[in-house]
Amino acid sequence: MDTRLAALRALAAQDAEVRRQFMDTRRAEDPLQAFSDLAGRLGHPVSAGELSSLGEESCAAMLRSQNGGGEIEPMGWSDDYELFFLLLEAK
Repeated sequence: MDTRLAALRALAAQDAEVRRQFMDTRRAEDPLQAFSDLAGRLGHPVSAGELSSLGEESCAAMLRSQNGGGEIEPMGWSDDYELFFLLLEAK
């Protein structure tokens, strides 16, 4: 998981109000932008574009590194944004 998201998850785990605010971003008109705005206010800026592509770059690089290009998603690839919420909900 991206270090900024890990830090934000730790904040949310310690503070119920911060956790609620993150959960509320999912119902916003533009959830990625709402998440990005909240992350910036909490001192861990991450753009909406970064949120949508976290993990994608490393996965694409792994696929390109295979002889002829890979067709199967590498093990360990994840959507950090969705993982953030899965871990919050599991708490």
